[in-house]
This record gives sequence, C-alpha cells and structure tokens, in this order.
Amino acid sequence: MSRWGVWILIAIYLILLMPMTPLLSTYHDDERYYTDAAIIMTQTGDYITPYYPNGEIRSKKPIIIYWLLSASYLLFGVNFFASRLPFLLAGCLTLLITYRLAMSLFRNEVEALGAAAIMAGNITLFTSSLRSTPDVLLCLFINISLYGFAAIILEGKRGVLPYCYAYFGAALAVETKGLQGLAPIAFAAFFCFVRRGTGTRIRDLIHIRIMAVAAIVALSWYAVILIKHGEAGLAGFVTDQVGKRFSGSKLYILENIKNYFWGFARHFFPWSLVFLVGLVWKRKKVFEFIKTHKEEILFITGWYLTLLVMFVSGNINRTRYLLPAYPLMAALFSSLAFHLLRESGFGAFMRGIQQVFVIIGIAAACLFIFTGAFVDMRILAGGIWLLIISAIMWFLSLKRNSFPIVLAIGLYLMFVITAVDTFVRPVFRVSPARQLAQRILRVEGPIPTVVSIGMEDKYAGQLRVAAGGRIEVTSFPTGSIPPHVEENRILILTENTKEEFDNSDYRIERCAYSFKPLKASHILEIIKGGNRDAVFEKLKRNYYLAFKVK
Repeated sequence: MSRWGVWILIAIYLILLMPMTPLLSTYHDDERYYTDAAIIMTQTGDYITPYYPNGEIRSKKPIIIYWLLSASYLLFGVNFFASRLPFLLAGCLTLLITYRLAMSLFRNEVEALGAAAIMAGNITLFTSSLRSTPDVLLCLFINISLYGFAAIILEGKRGVLPYCYAYFGAALAVETKGLQGLAPIAFAAFFCFVRRGTGTRIRDLIHIRIMAVAAIVALSWYAVILIKHGEAGLAGFVTDQVGKRFSGSKLYILENIKNYFWGFARHFFPWSLVFLVGLVWKRKKVFEFIKTHKEEILFITGWYLTLLVMFVSGNINRTRYLLPAYPLMAALFSSLAFHLLRESGFGAFMRGIQQVFVIIGIAAACLFIFTGAFVDMRILAGGIWLLIISAIMWFLSLKRNSFPIVLAIGLYLMFVITAVDTFVRPVFRVSPARQLAQRILRVEGPIPTVVSIGMEDKYAGQLRVAAGGRIEVTSFPTGSIPPHVEENRILILTENTKEEFDNSDYRIERCAYSFKPLKASHILEIIKGGNRDAVFEKLKRNYYLAFKVK
C-alpha cells in the first residue's frame, strides 16, 4: 500500500496545487528577478547570462533556475502557469525524496509515507512549490545528495548509484544557489570524521570518476560566465554569497537563533508538540527510540545543526532557508510518532490532536461560509470545501486503526492550506498586473516601452509575465519623474503620481487596482451595513494608464 501510497500522495499534491499556479495572491517579491531574466533569455537566445531588465548582468544566483524557467516558457509560453510549474514539480519530487530518505534511514514503508505526508502539509514546502524562486530546487537537490550520503554512510552501500546521488545532487545544488550546494559534502565528511571508528571512513566517500564529472557539472557555468564576462560576470555572485551577509554587529545572531528555532517549531506543528509531549510523558520510550536509531538521529540532527550554524551567523534572517533540513526532520518526526503510538494512551493523545485540528477547521469553515455570504462567494466556496474535508477527517478520527494518524494529520493540513490559498487569499490580495497588461496589449501598433512611476517593482515583474513578455517596463519610484518623460507614449501612474500629469498631453484612464490590507473592522462593516462595494472601494489602490495624445 505504501509504495503506491507515496505516488497517490504526490498525485493529490500535484492536483491540489496545479490550479493555484496562476494565482498572484501567492506571489513573492523575489520571483520577478528570475522571471525577468528568463524572459530576456528566451527573447535574446542568450542562455548563459541572466540579465536585469535594465541590461545589467544578474549573477547573484547561478543558472539552473533560469534554464528551468526558460524551458518552461519555450514549452508553454510566458505565463504564470509556466513560471510556477517547474517548482511545483520540484515540490512533488521533494515528497518522493522524503519518502526515500525515510525508507533509507528507518526502513519502514508506512513511516516513510507518514514522513512524505508531513512534508505535504508543511507550509514552507507548500509555499515554495508555488513560487518561482530557488528554495524548493535547492531543497530537492541537497536532499538527493543527502540520500546518497546516507546510503554510503549508514547503509554501507558502495555501488555507483549512491555516489551519483551524493555528488550530482550536490553539483546541481551548486548550480542552483552556489556555495550552499557544497554543504552536504562537507557535512558528510565531518560526520565520518566525528564518528570515525563506528563505520564509514572519509576515504569511503571518495569516488574519483564520479566526483570529477560532478565537479565539471557544478563549475561549468561559472567557468563559461567568467570567460565570457571576466570578473564582472561573477561580481554579484561573490557579494551575494559572502560579502554582505556577515557585515554589521553580531548581536543579530541571538535574534536569529530565536527566530529559526521558533520558525522550525511553527513549520512543524503539531509534530514539534508531539516530540515535546513524548519527551515529558513517554521519556523512556523516546530514549529507547534514540538508542535504537542513534546513528540515524545523529545524521539528521547534525545536518539540521549544520544549516542552523550557517544561517544564524548571517545578517539576513529567512526561516525558509532551513527548508533543506525539513525532509530529514519529517522522517524523524514520523518514525518517532509511530514509535510512540505503540504506547498505551499516546494513540488517544494523537487522536485528540487530530480532533482538535478538525474542530478548529470546522469553526474556520463556518466562519468562511458566514463571511463569504456577505463578502465574496469564493470565501463561501472555500468554507464549504473545508467543511467537507473536516467532516471526512472527523469520521476517520473515530475509526481507530483504520487510517494512520500521522498520514491523516499531514493530509488534513495540506487540504486546509489549499482551501485558504485557493479560495480566501485571492479575494483580498489582488494584483493590477493582468488588468494593465490586457489594456496595454489592446493599443494599436507596436507596443513601446512602458514607463511606470510609483508602481511597486513586484507589479512590474508581474506585468511582464502577464503580457507574455511582450511589454517592457521601466520603473521609477514616486517623486522621481524621469527627464523627457513626455517622450513616452504610455505611462503607468498611481494616485500619488497621477496629479503630475492631470494637465499634460496625456489622456489618463483608471485601469486597475490592488487592495490595502484588510482589517476585521472592514469585514464587520460589510456584515453590519451590507454595502460590500463601498467598503472595497475605500480599500482600493488605483492604478492609471496615461496615453500620449497625438
């Protein structure tokens, strides 16, 4: 059942997230850097050098992500579905590698399926699978590498395949995000050094031919870009990887430690709670588990601590940076949970967690249904969807031993996140990009470069994708009107910049909008007064197109 089960889980994950790929409510500001460069690649045919829209070389991140985006654009055209598809597929493969890692470490199919389900319900993997950013790619490639090293170190395998996983996974990680890709190799060597005398030696990690070919894969783009552009080709890369990340007072390290530990506890809730309760209530059973799987747990926690040390010392705090540690931690939490479930009383505790989640889900569903009746039918639909899923999960919680609790909770979290992100968030997180693109593309004749004044940069990046790469946008901040702006045929303006052009040679029309942050008071105002349109009109941030009058 479990071997097929992981493929069924991956299919569910893919089917649930596929309709969400075009949604701009899930957009992350960093996506524009990668989509902009990939669009330029497909237009110019230069698949070696990523560029910013202003023509500067973008060498901060290596080439893999740009190649994946470019390939997707060539196959499906420039659109948001094509922009997110490679990352959704990478998310699906991350579920598979989580399953394979758990099998390698704990050798139990049901526990491995539970680990994949935990990752499917992990908010960090979920959001990363819907963003055109390197995070999920790095997670996938690093864990492929760790899968190989786990086979070599913990299982004693010496075949060609484990070494290929170990070194080619790391090579692809290097081509995805630079020096971080070397972390699995350094960790594996350090682990063998610390654990010398217990099994695998450092020299057992060496496979000259595979390492040589993997090194060529890892370094090839860097060599080509250096030959093509000289030191300027990698200047941004060096600054991004090392230069600016360790500047300033080191007091931020304490803040980073707190944020990373708290972020980990949140991202893995309720499994972090299960561990703490087990440690207090079933301490003997937990220590028995640790003793039985000592080497595997040292491998997992050692890798987590390796990443933690890497990132707490930097001055940029992003809890998603620990995503490459999550598949191994999911394997650990799943195996420990199944181990504790064999203890009397702990199954009732886990069912209690499951039922509490379902009760909260039912309450949220009722709130969505009630609110949606006044605010937007999409919210109501999301509430109905969540209510159905919650009812099914409640039924399963009453059927003891009919469905693994770990799997049930993981699946339920995945469905809850899907309900919110598919039905609720799009109501309040609206982008002007599609509306602007549709209007500009109706202009007769060749589309000139559009000048944006005051519009957020993320919307400019969205606009390029929404227009299929046919619109070029030059952006300027509010209060920075460029010289000779009157020479441009089309301008994008905001409320703050429109007044500058009210009495000019431009015909101005309101074309698109986004929303200011919604507050609970706005919802209450709609419910009490019933005038939904008036409330939403107050929340609008309007965007205007100014067309040069001939």
